[in-house]
Amino acid sequence: MTKTATLSLSRFEALDSWRGICALLVALLHFKANTHLREISFFQNSFLFVDFFFVLSGFVIAANYQQRLGEGFGLGRFMLLRFGRIYPLYGAMLLAFIGFEVLQVIIPSLGAMGATAPFSAPRQSADTIFASVFLLQSFGAYDFLTWNTPGWSIATEFWTYLLFGLVMTHQPRATTGIASALLVVCMLILLSVSPQGMNTTYDFGMLRCVAGFGAGVIAHALWLRWGRHLTVTQNLGTALELITLAVIVIFVARLGRSDMAVLAPVVFAISVLVFAAESGRISALLRLKPFLLLGTLSYSIYLVHLFIETRLLNVASLVQSKTGFMLYGKGLHEGVEVKLLGVTPLQGDLWCAAMLAIVLAVSWVSYRLIEVPGRDWFRALAQPKARALALQV
Repeated sequence: MTKTATLSLSRFEALDSWRGICALLVALLHFKANTHLREISFFQNSFLFVDFFFVLSGFVIAANYQQRLGEGFGLGRFMLLRFGRIYPLYGAMLLAFIGFEVLQVIIPSLGAMGATAPFSAPRQSADTIFASVFLLQSFGAYDFLTWNTPGWSIATEFWTYLLFGLVMTHQPRATTGIASALLVVCMLILLSVSPQGMNTTYDFGMLRCVAGFGAGVIAHALWLRWGRHLTVTQNLGTALELITLAVIVIFVARLGRSDMAVLAPVVFAISVLVFAAESGRISALLRLKPFLLLGTLSYSIYLVHLFIETRLLNVASLVQSKTGFMLYGKGLHEGVEVKLLGVTPLQGDLWCAAMLAIVLAVSWVSYRLIEVPGRDWFRALAQPKARALALQV
């Protein structure tokens, strides 16, 4: 069932909660800790939940803007709203990463916090700032990710919004056909040329985003045609949701790093359709306040977590270098030898719990102080009267 929130935007509460869960899974994947989770393939392959984000975005954006764009809402207005939704926090976190490097230059004694000198690591070199500022880090300009590395997906989403807006303003009746064609083409290209399969970011990340977003647009078309009209009993809805959860877990755990992972957009599109119906007990659980809050904070969680995780490792490195007290060891993280917080797996688990608690707290602050004001300011600017007044100033 769709629910209409203020501003006449369609809201799917269970899907919002899913967004928060996915953000936490990605945060755990990126955390360099000696934790028991490192031995579980489901968590090792949770990079695929970025594709869940893409599918969700395609579904929700189509639900909220497809009809309006086709009726003359305006491409410029649409892009201004999307920019205002993603860039304030994205830009703030980029400044936070750059600011920490500057701080180490100003206070050289902080050098013990990191493995390299300020601005010297490839992803934090000064020349990569341009690509991050202009959302260009996933077009092959560099063979590595830059600065706040999860930002690559935000960059690709922004350009995918533009592609969607162009289709809707020029060929609105062909949207589903174009989305289907792009989905198939992107999946075939990724299967053929991506060296890391679906775990691609700086090189073929744009194709990955277009595939997921396209699958979400197709899912919304199916929802409009059949899904929203179906009546499902709670028992049947619960059974479908449990089966969907099992499929997601098995798919991610068993196939996440295989060629079959290219089917992730399709698997997640089906999952989105199941949970969009909100007909089972799992959806009822996801609509509880704690999960809804998690969904509300999902964007902040996604963008702040790496900064928090990196600072935790920095502080541990500084304390260990000054006191000799062992806070971290070394091990492999995504195939690279790095410092891992926690000398034992139990200590690593405690570091994970601490990290999640801090990330949630910081996310609440960033949501209230950056996301909401930034979104509201651009939303006001996007109103016709506000734009007219701005042009007169």
